[in-house]
Amino acid sequence: MARLDRYILGRLVGTFGFFVLILTGIVWLVEALRYLDLILNRGQSAATFFEMALYMTPMVLRTVLPIAMLAAVITCLYRLIQDSELVVMQSAGLHRMMIARPIILFALALTIILYILSIELAPAGQRSVRSMVFELREDLASAVIQEGVFNSPADGLTVYVRDRKNSGELLGIMVHDQRKQDSPVTYMAEQGLMVRSNDAPAIIMINGTLQHYNRETRQLSTLSFDRHVFDLKPFLKTDMFVFYKPKQRPIKELIYARQYSKNERDYKRAVEELHDRLTSPLYILVFTLIACAFMLRQANGRHGMLRPILMTVATCVALQIGGFQALNAIKTNPGAASLIYLLLGGALALSWYSMRRDQRFGPPPLIGEEPS
Repeated sequence: MARLDRYILGRLVGTFGFFVLILTGIVWLVEALRYLDLILNRGQSAATFFEMALYMTPMVLRTVLPIAMLAAVITCLYRLIQDSELVVMQSAGLHRMMIARPIILFALALTIILYILSIELAPAGQRSVRSMVFELREDLASAVIQEGVFNSPADGLTVYVRDRKNSGELLGIMVHDQRKQDSPVTYMAEQGLMVRSNDAPAIIMINGTLQHYNRETRQLSTLSFDRHVFDLKPFLKTDMFVFYKPKQRPIKELIYARQYSKNERDYKRAVEELHDRLTSPLYILVFTLIACAFMLRQANGRHGMLRPILMTVATCVALQIGGFQALNAIKTNPGAASLIYLLLGGALALSWYSMRRDQRFGPPPLIGEEPS
């Protein structure tokens, strides 16, 4: 790689890394906070929160990389122009494609990374997040052990725990079982433990009493015990399973959408997701070419840089909106998928043609000469 390519690439990569860190932090925080209440309410540790956030990272990167690249290209070229470095390159007879070459090569490398994220890593991370959320919501043991709160983790069951030690010991336990409305049972114990027996949670209560009330006879009977095991298995929902949305499914299930879809609506969403994964990585390359085409036309900066920056941003935003509309059209007619490819292909072709046409900057105008 030529020294000029390394110089431009070095400035670009540094700026790109800055925007990636900023945007990833913002989007990652917004996404992670959606599950913070669930994690806290289920009594989970910070490790669970960061594990879930880690699984969300590929999807976050898939979202922010095109935006970060666009911002980095605009910033990098703007600084080169403002520092008059592109004027020096212009005087040396360099043309736009030579300046844009390292930028385009970097965009191609990021496009490959985005394809890996879109096709494999992001959906796998989304599946992991959904599985964790499902387990937390259906985790009866976590729902039971909430200190100082009367919990009803299942129909007919109320549990209260006064305190929970770091060792896992439970203090001040009360369990009210009213599955049989005519004869509810209340267990009270000084201490106990939450354990798993035969793949099901259970509460071992120590030094307590069992109170059984018969509504027909209106009699209350009390029994003391040294140790009692209360099985929570009857309260588990054994018929529950995780259903993955199209964004979370493997690419194979999207390619053979008919085979894996429940109904026509689910099929159309799967087709939409398939084409989104195949086309979304191209935005980073399209945005890069658009930014280079507009910014390098004002390489000497004598007409000001506000207009090319605004034109770049407006064009990319319009392209992104057009892409969303094309994908939404697939929900009505899966055959409309060709629209997104025509849109991105046309943008790529026009940007490339604009870069190739009249490649050389040309010498700066003489004093008093009208700029071309």
